Amino acid sequence: MTRLAASLCTVAIGVAVAIGVATPNAAAANAKAVASLSGTTPSVGNPVYASVDFGQQFASIDEVCFEFTFNDDLLDPGEILRITPLSIFPSGSGPGFGNPSDRPQKSRTLCIPASQDPDFVALFLDGSESQIEISMQAGSVHIEQLRIELQGAKPL
Repeated sequence: MTRLAASLCTVAIGVAVAIGVATPNAAAANAKAVASLSGTTPSVGNPVYASVDFGQQFASIDEVCFEFTFNDDLLDPGEILRITPLSIFPSGSGPGFGNPSDRPQKSRTLCIPASQDPDFVALFLDGSESQIEISMQAGSVHIEQLRIELQGAKPL
């Protein structure tokens, strides 16, 4: 091999390595979407259903967060809301939150980490979920918006 050919080969290898370093795999980020709701006022015995589509699939997700905003009928003291993906939980048995304070709450967020419930979080790997029951164990609320955020979501 001539000196020129060896130099060109070395340059070509250096460029290939630099390109490989400069184009890492897709990084994890947060994916957010507003859920579509079948209604806006869940009450005891009358759930509403949410669906969400992120428009892409994910290789992994660190946690799923449900960000509720209420208006008119806020989350009052003592009221309890549950979030139940019906594909893996019986109706009304999913995780939830209550208002332990003495004042109505206009917003609440519930996050489910993959380390705590990998099956729950895995439901969102395909980028959508269509049967999320929002039910009240006590009281009623009026949901202004439900935003779902996939934290640490690594796209496929």
